[in-house]
Amino acid sequence: MMYNNRHNTLTECKCPSNVRQLIQESIIFNNGAHVEITDDAFYVPVGNGTEVSLLKWLQKADIPVHKLIGIKDSANALAQLEFNSVMKFSMIAIKHNKEVVRVYAKGAPEVILSHCSKQIDEHGDEIVFNEQEKQDFLDKEMTEQAAQGLRCIAFSYTDIPEAEFESIKDNTDNFNTVEKFNELFRGSDHTFVSMVMLSDELRCGVKVAIEKAQNDGGVNVILVSGDNLETAKHIAIDSGIIHADSLANLKTG
Repeated sequence: MMYNNRHNTLTECKCPSNVRQLIQESIIFNNGAHVEITDDAFYVPVGNGTEVSLLKWLQKADIPVHKLIGIKDSANALAQLEFNSVMKFSMIAIKHNKEVVRVYAKGAPEVILSHCSKQIDEHGDEIVFNEQEKQDFLDKEMTEQAAQGLRCIAFSYTDIPEAEFESIKDNTDNFNTVEKFNELFRGSDHTFVSMVMLSDELRCGVKVAIEKAQNDGGVNVILVSGDNLETAKHIAIDSGIIHADSLANLKTG
């Protein structure tokens, strides 16, 4: 785990080089945002806020995001699912080489980890990721970060022989429904790559507006969020929607 927000954390950490490469690919390839060039010749990510933040994180580490996105856009993307709020993951299949299709998944940690049977150790080697280890990770790492208001996003991947991918594609009618993308998890054949935590700061004036609505307007403000429950609790308290001492009476659904 890397607990800081320095721009060069990813490139300068002791993380094995193959893991750094997988993190870069997972973020860049499995991403719905795109990069535009400004009049000042700057490459600017545009799109969903979360997707844009991930690309900017790489850009600030001097990773040439605009060039790597071109790999995905040059007919190498064989199937893609944009983030689905019901399924809680996004996915893309990229032609990795002549014989292999690499599938990248990104989403809620509890969803992604449920499809992983392997993880990567400190040497960059794939090892078994058993059920107890996965549960311990969710209970400790994810819950602790979410309780601080951080949005947790997990990444995984798997390599599929091209012939098998084509068979899955045919059997699912070219992934004609969202649910059929689950077939690319191949049960629990994925390897867990990493979890990235994002801080989504409140916009200026939000807390004051909520306080005014509650106190002056008599409005009952309700938070609707697709985030982890612990993250949502932190945001609700930070924004003044609820007070910490009222968590016992919190209703979710």
